[in-house]
Amino acid sequence: MVELLLIEHIQVYFLIINIVANHALSIILLFKYFKSKVNELLFIALALLSTAIFNYYTFIFSYVSILVTSNPINTIYVLIFFPFSFLWLIFWTLAYTKLVQRNNRKIIIILISLFVLIFEAHYLIVFLMDPQSIGVFVRGIYMDWSEFVSFYLFISMIILLITTVDFTIKAISMGNKVIILKAKFILAAIAFTFIAVLFESIFTLQGPLFIIPRTLHIGSGILMYIGFVLPKSIRKWLIP
Repeated sequence: MVELLLIEHIQVYFLIINIVANHALSIILLFKYFKSKVNELLFIALALLSTAIFNYYTFIFSYVSILVTSNPINTIYVLIFFPFSFLWLIFWTLAYTKLVQRNNRKIIIILISLFVLIFEAHYLIVFLMDPQSIGVFVRGIYMDWSEFVSFYLFISMIILLITTVDFTIKAISMGNKVIILKAKFILAAIAFTFIAVLFESIFTLQGPLFIIPRTLHIGSGILMYIGFVLPKSIRKWLIP
């Protein structure tokens, strides 16, 4: 039986805001995809959706379960859904390589796919042998992952950061002010996400500590939206 504190309710509300921002941007990208048929938009939308659906939905379901029954969902559901969240890396790689690394697309996709397969195999072995060692379901609303999961999360963020920096450099070399501005916002969004995930990997987010990464994730969503959509008001303000 779990009775959540006020600060824990607020933690979930921050997570819901993060998910809403994620889905809002995903829907905008999907609309743009159906209008323009640009595959990169579809890949990025799927990358965003896979992180939210497979990584965060279980926490929301558990929260609702606590509100209704005073008991969280079984940890096994979190452990089953989580490894699918790494699909985001495949979708991101498909978009990134098509945008700026067409000549090296096949080798980059193969390398990233191998990384994901290694993680999935490692995770499956640990899951079958000792699922409790994967992490601790804290109060039914947060997962304190083990060191091996945190390691893979950290490497995935390094990959995301490197590829986004490469994308930004290529965008700057094009000389188009609009594209450069978009790339800078996207890079800032990824930097926010990287810091947030790093923080989550180092600390157990109990009490007010959760505010830092959750705020960074929300800020990342806003910056990502500006980077991909670039509203006219911001464009006029920042581009003379």
